[in-house]
Amino acid sequence: MNTWLDIKETQPAVGDTVLVQTTSNSIDIWKRVRHGRTRKLAWHDGSRYMDEEWVKYWQPLPEPHKPAV
Repeated sequence: MNTWLDIKETQPAVGDTVLVQTTSNSIDIWKRVRHGRTRKLAWHDGSRYMDEEWVKYWQPLPEPHKPAV
């Protein structure tokens, strides 16, 4: 099942951390944030920012594994 969502069709909320595929086809975890004086939408990976237009697809992170009780 393909769970990738097109960023042009639906977008994660500001503050959500998700799996992102960029226009250069790299895949990594990024957080959607507002950045700079203009508070424009951007992505942050903990050390650097990426502009919105670099993102093609995204998907929610999987839930953590819960051990059986």
